[in-house]
Amino acid sequence: MLEKINSKKKLLFHCFIASLFLILVYSRFVGLDWGLPFPMHPDERNMASAIQGLNCIISNFRECGNPHFFAYGQFPLYLGYLITYFLKLEATISLRIISAIASVINAIIIIKIIKVIIKKESHFTLFISYLIIIFSPYAIQFAHFGTTESLLMLFYSLIIYLSMLMFERRTTGTVVQLALVSGLAIATKVSSIIFIIVPLITILSSLRSWDRYKNLVKFGMLTIIFMVLFSPHNFINFEDFISSMNYESEVALGKSLVFYTRQFFNTQPILFQLEKVFPFALGWPVFLIGLMGLIGANWKDRKTNLLRFAFLIYFVPSAMIYAKWSRFMAPVFPIIIIFA
Repeated sequence: MLEKINSKKKLLFHCFIASLFLILVYSRFVGLDWGLPFPMHPDERNMASAIQGLNCIISNFRECGNPHFFAYGQFPLYLGYLITYFLKLEATISLRIISAIASVINAIIIIKIIKVIIKKESHFTLFISYLIIIFSPYAIQFAHFGTTESLLMLFYSLIIYLSMLMFERRTTGTVVQLALVSGLAIATKVSSIIFIIVPLITILSSLRSWDRYKNLVKFGMLTIIFMVLFSPHNFINFEDFISSMNYESEVALGKSLVFYTRQFFNTQPILFQLEKVFPFALGWPVFLIGLMGLIGANWKDRKTNLLRFAFLIYFVPSAMIYAKWSRFMAPVFPIIIIFA
Protein backbone atom coordinates (compact mmCIF):
# COMPACT_ATOMS: atom_id res chain seq x y z
CA MET A 1 0.00 0.00 0.00
CA LEU A 2 2.78 2.41 0.97
CA GLU A 3 4.66 1.51 -2.21
CA LYS A 4 1.61 2.42 -4.33
CA ILE A 5 1.23 5.75 -2.53
CA ASN A 6 4.94 6.51 -2.98
CA SER A 7 4.83 5.56 -6.66
CA LYS A 8 1.81 7.84 -7.18
CA LYS A 9 3.64 10.68 -5.43
CA LYS A 10 6.67 10.15 -7.65
CA LEU A 11 4.47 10.09 -10.75
CA LEU A 12 2.74 13.31 -9.70
CA PHE A 13 6.09 14.95 -8.97
CA HIS A 14 7.50 13.94 -12.37
CA CYS A 15 4.34 15.20 -14.11
CA PHE A 16 4.69 18.47 -12.22
CA ILE A 17 8.36 18.79 -13.23
CA ALA A 18 7.39 18.06 -16.85
CA SER A 19 4.82 20.86 -16.65
CA LEU A 20 7.46 23.24 -15.30
CA PHE A 21 9.76 22.23 -18.15
CA LEU A 22 7.05 23.10 -20.68
CA ILE A 23 6.66 26.51 -19.00
CA LEU A 24 10.44 26.94 -19.20
CA VAL A 25 10.46 26.20 -22.94
CA TYR A 26 7.45 28.45 -23.52
CA SER A 27 9.03 31.37 -21.64
CA ARG A 28 12.20 31.12 -23.75
CA PHE A 29 10.55 30.73 -27.16
CA VAL A 30 7.40 32.84 -26.96
CA GLY A 31 7.62 36.08 -28.93
CA LEU A 32 10.99 35.37 -30.57
CA ASP A 33 9.90 37.52 -33.50
CA TRP A 34 9.64 40.66 -31.34
CA GLY A 35 10.64 43.91 -33.02
CA LEU A 36 10.97 42.43 -36.51
CA PRO A 37 11.57 43.56 -39.18
CA PHE A 38 13.31 46.42 -37.34
CA PRO A 39 16.85 45.75 -36.03
CA MET A 40 16.40 46.71 -32.37
CA HIS A 41 19.62 45.21 -30.96
CA PRO A 42 22.87 46.49 -32.56
CA ASP A 43 24.97 43.37 -31.84
CA GLU A 44 22.18 41.13 -33.06
CA ARG A 45 21.91 43.21 -36.24
CA ASN A 46 25.67 42.95 -36.85
CA MET A 47 25.64 39.18 -36.34
CA ALA A 48 22.61 38.74 -38.63
CA SER A 49 24.31 40.85 -41.32
CA ALA A 50 27.46 38.71 -41.00
CA ILE A 51 25.39 35.53 -41.48
CA GLN A 52 23.67 36.98 -44.55
CA GLY A 53 27.06 37.82 -46.05
CA LEU A 54 28.57 34.35 -45.56
CA ASN A 55 29.59 32.43 -48.68
CA CYS A 56 32.29 30.01 -49.71
CA ILE A 57 34.37 30.24 -52.86
CA ILE A 58 36.71 27.24 -52.73
CA SER A 59 39.34 28.92 -54.90
CA ASN A 60 39.60 31.81 -52.42
CA PHE A 61 40.48 30.18 -49.10
CA ARG A 62 40.73 33.43 -47.12
CA GLU A 63 37.18 34.40 -48.09
CA CYS A 64 35.51 31.01 -47.66
CA GLY A 65 33.28 31.42 -44.60
CA ASN A 66 34.82 34.81 -43.77
CA PRO A 67 32.17 36.79 -41.83
CA HIS A 68 34.09 40.10 -42.11
CA PHE A 69 32.95 40.63 -38.51
CA PHE A 70 35.24 39.75 -35.61
CA ALA A 71 33.63 41.26 -32.52
CA TYR A 72 32.44 37.69 -31.87
CA GLY A 73 33.77 34.31 -33.00
CA GLN A 74 32.48 32.33 -35.93
CA PHE A 75 30.82 29.48 -34.00
CA PRO A 76 27.44 31.22 -33.38
CA LEU A 77 27.54 32.69 -36.90
CA TYR A 78 28.08 29.31 -38.57
CA LEU A 79 25.42 27.75 -36.33
CA GLY A 80 23.01 30.53 -37.25
CA TYR A 81 23.86 30.09 -40.94
CA LEU A 82 23.03 26.36 -40.81
CA ILE A 83 19.66 27.03 -39.15
CA THR A 84 18.92 29.78 -41.69
CA TYR A 85 19.88 27.52 -44.60
CA PHE A 86 18.05 24.35 -43.58
CA LEU A 87 14.95 25.86 -41.95
CA LYS A 88 14.67 28.79 -44.39
CA LEU A 89 14.41 31.32 -41.57
CA GLU A 90 15.58 34.89 -41.19
CA ALA A 91 19.10 35.21 -39.77
CA THR A 92 17.80 37.15 -36.74
CA ILE A 93 15.27 34.42 -35.87
CA SER A 94 17.97 31.75 -36.27
CA LEU A 95 20.21 33.57 -33.80
CA ARG A 96 17.34 33.93 -31.32
CA ILE A 97 16.55 30.22 -31.62
CA ILE A 98 20.17 29.46 -30.66
CA SER A 99 19.84 31.73 -27.61
CA ALA A 100 16.51 30.16 -26.58
CA ILE A 101 17.82 26.58 -26.89
CA ALA A 102 21.01 27.49 -24.99
CA SER A 103 18.89 29.03 -22.22
CA VAL A 104 16.77 25.87 -21.87
CA ILE A 105 19.85 23.61 -21.74
CA ASN A 106 21.50 25.97 -19.25
CA ALA A 107 18.49 25.65 -16.94
CA ILE A 108 19.01 21.87 -16.92
CA ILE A 109 22.74 22.27 -16.17
CA ILE A 110 21.99 24.67 -13.30
CA ILE A 111 19.67 22.06 -11.76
CA LYS A 112 22.41 19.42 -12.13
CA ILE A 113 24.91 21.70 -10.35
CA ILE A 114 22.40 22.29 -7.54
CA LYS A 115 21.95 18.51 -7.16
CA VAL A 116 25.73 18.01 -6.99
CA ILE A 117 26.10 20.65 -4.27
CA ILE A 118 23.13 19.88 -2.01
CA LYS A 119 23.87 16.10 -2.14
CA LYS A 120 20.53 15.18 -0.48
CA GLU A 121 17.81 15.73 -3.04
CA SER A 122 14.74 17.59 -1.78
CA HIS A 123 11.55 17.96 -3.83
CA PHE A 124 10.90 21.35 -2.25
CA THR A 125 14.42 22.62 -3.05
CA LEU A 126 14.11 21.44 -6.66
CA PHE A 127 10.68 23.03 -6.98
CA ILE A 128 11.93 26.42 -5.74
CA SER A 129 15.02 26.11 -7.95
CA TYR A 130 12.88 25.42 -11.02
CA LEU A 131 10.66 28.42 -10.32
CA ILE A 132 13.61 30.79 -9.83
CA ILE A 133 15.32 29.55 -12.99
CA ILE A 134 12.17 29.68 -15.14
CA PHE A 135 11.16 33.20 -14.17
CA SER A 136 14.61 34.83 -13.91
CA PRO A 137 14.41 38.14 -15.83
CA TYR A 138 17.94 37.88 -17.25
CA ALA A 139 17.36 34.39 -18.68
CA ILE A 140 14.11 35.30 -20.43
CA GLN A 141 15.61 38.53 -21.77
CA PHE A 142 18.83 37.05 -23.15
CA ALA A 143 16.93 34.10 -24.65
CA HIS A 144 15.13 36.66 -26.84
CA PHE A 145 18.33 38.33 -28.09
CA GLY A 146 20.22 36.78 -30.99
CA THR A 147 23.55 37.51 -29.30
CA THR A 148 26.18 35.41 -27.52
CA GLU A 149 25.13 35.85 -23.87
CA SER A 150 22.92 32.74 -23.59
CA LEU A 151 25.62 30.60 -25.19
CA LEU A 152 28.32 31.98 -22.90
CA MET A 153 26.18 31.39 -19.81
CA LEU A 154 25.63 27.81 -20.96
CA PHE A 155 29.34 27.20 -21.60
CA TYR A 156 30.41 28.65 -18.25
CA SER A 157 27.79 26.59 -16.41
CA LEU A 158 28.96 23.47 -18.27
CA ILE A 159 32.59 24.20 -17.42
CA ILE A 160 31.69 24.56 -13.73
CA TYR A 161 29.60 21.37 -13.77
CA LEU A 162 32.28 19.29 -15.51
CA SER A 163 34.95 20.72 -13.20
CA MET A 164 32.90 19.59 -10.20
CA LEU A 165 32.62 16.11 -11.72
CA MET A 166 36.41 16.02 -12.09
CA PHE A 167 36.73 15.99 -8.32
CA GLU A 168 35.11 12.55 -8.45
CA ARG A 169 35.75 11.04 -11.89
CA ARG A 170 39.25 12.24 -12.86
CA THR A 171 38.86 10.65 -16.30
CA THR A 172 40.29 11.57 -19.69
CA GLY A 173 36.74 11.88 -21.01
CA THR A 174 35.99 14.74 -18.62
CA VAL A 175 39.18 16.55 -19.69
CA VAL A 176 38.15 16.20 -23.35
CA GLN A 177 34.65 17.49 -22.57
CA LEU A 178 36.10 20.47 -20.70
CA ALA A 179 38.40 21.22 -23.63
CA LEU A 180 35.50 21.02 -26.10
CA VAL A 181 33.29 23.38 -24.09
CA SER A 182 36.21 25.76 -23.45
CA GLY A 183 37.11 25.77 -27.15
CA LEU A 184 33.50 26.48 -28.11
CA ALA A 185 33.31 29.31 -25.57
CA ILE A 186 36.42 31.00 -26.98
CA ALA A 187 35.15 30.36 -30.53
CA THR A 188 32.00 32.22 -29.50
CA LYS A 189 33.73 35.19 -27.86
CA VAL A 190 37.47 35.53 -27.35
CA SER A 191 37.13 37.29 -23.99
CA SER A 192 35.67 34.07 -22.57
CA ILE A 193 39.23 32.73 -22.47
CA ILE A 194 38.95 33.71 -18.79
CA PHE A 195 36.60 30.70 -18.39
CA ILE A 196 39.50 28.26 -18.72
CA ILE A 197 40.96 29.35 -15.39
CA VAL A 198 38.30 27.21 -13.66
CA PRO A 199 39.23 23.89 -15.35
CA LEU A 200 42.94 24.71 -15.09
CA ILE A 201 42.67 25.16 -11.32
CA THR A 202 40.52 22.03 -11.07
CA ILE A 203 43.07 19.93 -12.95
CA LEU A 204 45.93 21.32 -10.86
CA SER A 205 44.17 20.65 -7.56
CA SER A 206 42.57 17.28 -8.17
CA LEU A 207 45.17 15.06 -9.82
CA ARG A 208 48.53 13.47 -9.05
CA SER A 209 51.60 15.31 -10.37
CA TRP A 210 52.11 13.15 -13.50
CA ASP A 211 48.40 13.02 -14.34
CA ARG A 212 48.21 16.73 -13.66
CA TYR A 213 50.92 17.54 -16.21
CA LYS A 214 49.53 15.11 -18.79
CA ASN A 215 45.96 16.40 -18.47
CA LEU A 216 47.04 20.06 -18.53
CA VAL A 217 48.83 19.49 -21.85
CA LYS A 218 45.89 17.50 -23.19
CA PHE A 219 43.38 20.13 -22.09
CA GLY A 220 45.44 23.01 -23.52
CA MET A 221 46.06 21.38 -26.90
CA LEU A 222 42.48 20.20 -27.37
CA THR A 223 41.08 23.60 -26.37
CA ILE A 224 43.23 25.28 -29.03
CA ILE A 225 42.21 22.69 -31.65
CA PHE A 226 38.49 23.11 -30.95
CA MET A 227 38.85 26.90 -30.87
CA VAL A 228 40.54 26.92 -34.30
CA LEU A 229 38.06 24.42 -35.77
CA PHE A 230 35.00 26.43 -34.75
CA SER A 231 36.40 29.92 -35.31
CA PRO A 232 39.06 29.50 -38.02
CA HIS A 233 39.02 33.00 -39.48
CA ASN A 234 40.38 34.46 -36.25
CA PHE A 235 43.64 32.92 -37.50
CA ILE A 236 43.16 32.87 -41.28
CA ASN A 237 42.41 36.60 -41.27
CA PHE A 238 44.52 37.38 -38.23
CA GLU A 239 45.13 41.06 -39.02
CA ASP A 240 41.40 41.80 -39.36
CA PHE A 241 40.74 39.89 -36.14
CA ILE A 242 43.42 41.80 -34.18
CA SER A 243 42.22 45.12 -35.57
CA SER A 244 38.66 44.36 -34.43
CA MET A 245 39.85 43.19 -30.99
CA ASN A 246 41.90 46.35 -30.53
CA TYR A 247 38.86 48.51 -31.26
CA GLU A 248 36.54 46.45 -29.02
CA SER A 249 39.01 46.50 -26.12
CA GLU A 250 39.56 50.26 -26.44
CA VAL A 251 35.79 50.83 -26.23
CA ALA A 252 35.36 48.41 -23.31
CA LEU A 253 38.29 49.87 -21.36
CA GLY A 254 37.23 53.48 -21.98
CA LYS A 255 40.31 54.35 -24.05
CA SER A 256 38.06 55.22 -26.97
CA LEU A 257 35.05 57.22 -25.78
CA VAL A 258 32.02 56.72 -28.01
CA PHE A 259 28.52 58.07 -27.46
CA TYR A 260 27.05 54.76 -26.26
CA THR A 261 29.59 54.35 -23.42
CA ARG A 262 29.34 57.85 -21.94
CA GLN A 263 26.72 56.53 -19.50
CA PHE A 264 29.57 54.82 -17.61
CA PHE A 265 31.61 57.98 -17.06
CA ASN A 266 32.52 58.37 -13.35
CA THR A 267 30.79 55.11 -12.36
CA GLN A 268 32.30 53.03 -9.55
CA PRO A 269 33.41 49.48 -10.41
CA ILE A 270 31.72 46.67 -8.45
CA LEU A 271 29.37 49.11 -6.70
CA PHE A 272 27.74 49.91 -10.05
CA GLN A 273 27.10 46.23 -10.82
CA LEU A 274 25.76 45.56 -7.32
CA GLU A 275 23.37 48.53 -7.54
CA LYS A 276 22.40 48.77 -11.20
CA VAL A 277 22.89 45.34 -12.77
CA PHE A 278 22.37 42.34 -10.49
CA PRO A 279 19.17 43.49 -8.71
CA PHE A 280 17.37 44.07 -12.01
CA ALA A 281 18.78 41.06 -13.87
CA LEU A 282 17.93 38.66 -11.04
CA GLY A 283 15.27 40.48 -9.04
CA TRP A 284 16.04 41.95 -5.62
CA PRO A 285 14.96 38.89 -3.52
CA VAL A 286 17.01 36.39 -5.55
CA PHE A 287 20.01 38.74 -5.67
CA LEU A 288 20.04 39.30 -1.89
CA ILE A 289 19.50 35.62 -1.04
CA GLY A 290 22.15 34.64 -3.61
CA LEU A 291 24.60 37.12 -2.09
CA MET A 292 23.98 35.64 1.37
CA GLY A 293 24.51 32.16 -0.06
CA LEU A 294 27.77 33.25 -1.70
CA ILE A 295 29.06 34.50 1.66
CA GLY A 296 27.42 32.04 4.04
CA ALA A 297 27.45 28.67 2.24
CA ASN A 298 29.77 25.91 3.48
CA TRP A 299 33.41 27.06 3.18
CA LYS A 300 34.77 23.55 3.71
CA ASP A 301 33.06 22.01 0.69
CA ARG A 302 35.35 21.89 -2.37
CA LYS A 303 32.52 22.11 -4.89
CA THR A 304 30.94 25.12 -3.20
CA ASN A 305 34.34 26.81 -3.08
CA LEU A 306 34.85 26.04 -6.77
CA LEU A 307 31.55 27.79 -7.45
CA ARG A 308 32.72 30.79 -5.39
CA PHE A 309 36.01 30.84 -7.26
CA ALA A 310 34.21 30.68 -10.63
CA PHE A 311 32.14 33.70 -9.61
CA LEU A 312 35.05 35.80 -8.33
CA ILE A 313 37.51 34.98 -11.11
CA TYR A 314 35.05 36.29 -13.67
CA PHE A 315 33.23 38.99 -11.69
CA VAL A 316 36.18 40.97 -10.29
CA PRO A 317 38.13 41.66 -13.53
CA SER A 318 34.92 42.13 -15.57
CA ALA A 319 33.52 44.58 -13.01
CA MET A 320 36.66 46.73 -13.28
CA ILE A 321 36.12 47.40 -17.00
CA TYR A 322 34.97 50.91 -17.95
CA ALA A 323 31.95 49.67 -19.97
CA LYS A 324 29.52 48.06 -17.52
CA TRP A 325 26.70 46.67 -19.63
CA SER A 326 24.66 43.96 -17.95
CA ARG A 327 25.69 41.48 -20.67
CA PHE A 328 29.27 41.64 -19.37
CA MET A 329 28.01 40.05 -16.13
CA ALA A 330 25.82 37.43 -17.86
CA PRO A 331 28.08 34.37 -17.28
CA VAL A 332 27.86 34.74 -13.47
CA PHE A 333 24.09 35.29 -13.21
CA PRO A 334 23.47 31.50 -13.03
CA ILE A 335 26.00 31.23 -10.19
CA ILE A 336 24.01 33.68 -8.06
CA ILE A 337 20.88 31.65 -8.88
CA ILE A 338 22.61 28.51 -7.58
CA PHE A 339 23.68 30.21 -4.35
CA ALA A 340 20.14 31.52 -3.88
